[in-house]
Amino acid sequence: MELLIKIPKEFEQHFKQDAFEDSLNRLSTDAHLNAGLYEQETAKMLIDAFKNAIHVRRHGRLIDADALEASLVFAEKTANWAVPALRAVLMVIDEMLTLIPASEEGE
Repeated sequence: MELLIKIPKEFEQHFKQDAFEDSLNRLSTDAHLNAGLYEQETAKMLIDAFKNAIHVRRHGRLIDADALEASLVFAEKTANWAVPALRAVLMVIDEMLTLIPASEEGE
């Protein structure tokens, strides 16, 4: 599963420093009286997830380009659009940069 989260401004420097690894390790260690193995595994998972996080540019738009492309292909078949213009739009969509690369599993 992939998530896009916002880190509050007051935590940005801490995230840039060690991706919360030190704090999560301390929480995991301190919680041994009230928490079990699952909570410790959850803390480890969060450490790894934050460590491997991808920074998303602030001004980028996240859209589902595949859905847009499918919508335009449907419009080509049902509307009286100029087919060459629509095909040019589809080519531009294919050339656009991806802000977050799609996973290899196709998720």
